[in-house]
Amino acid sequence: MNQKPIALLTGATGGIGECLAGTLDELGYACAFVSRTEEKLHKLKDKLGDAHRVFCCDLSDLKAASRLVQQVTDEMGGLDALINNAGVGGGGALHEADAEKIHNAFHVNVLAGIQLMRDAAPYLFKSRRAAIINIVSIAGQQVGKGSGAYAASKHAMLGASHSAFEDMRSEGVKVCAICPGMVATSMTADFDAKPEKMLQASDIAYAMKFALQFPQTGCPVEITLRPQLNPTL
Repeated sequence: MNQKPIALLTGATGGIGECLAGTLDELGYACAFVSRTEEKLHKLKDKLGDAHRVFCCDLSDLKAASRLVQQVTDEMGGLDALINNAGVGGGGALHEADAEKIHNAFHVNVLAGIQLMRDAAPYLFKSRRAAIINIVSIAGQQVGKGSGAYAASKHAMLGASHSAFEDMRSEGVKVCAICPGMVATSMTADFDAKPEKMLQASDIAYAMKFALQFPQTGCPVEITLRPQLNPTL
């Protein structure tokens, strides 16, 4: 059985995900890296070492998502941290968005995350350093024009994160929702904004590290991150 603490990280091969993966490796976790792209997963594992494992999974397929925790724990021997980082856009304004994109946003941004929290719980209850980190969005706290379906999914995930804390706190599980504003990733590449003024992926990783290392006497249940400078100016 692996002696390192074990973390399951979804969306591991994106810009934020790769940075989270590197930070988890630095913190001494053996990680289950999850993504839809097998080639990128193996490149990440090759970069960070053989302590980690890769699991190719499309989280929009809830049957596949429901099998994921069992696959990870069978292969790695347990689970100490779940990092729900996978996410997709919602297709624009609510009245114009394609119905399939709306459904996909809720499957990936909400339902898969809830499924993983549910399935991870029995293993986390056995851990002395159990944590769930949900990478949500500032869109879970506020709304902007043209982001109705996305904001709705993120509001739902933020509510699920707070609910999970209330339900699992007595078992010693930390549950933290990280809500970043504009982050310099491929998802914001077409925005009329300056990437150098946006949050960086390393900022999200820093917040995750803070939550994971927080003393057992408390839990940062929600962390809001905003760019220090206005990216649109």
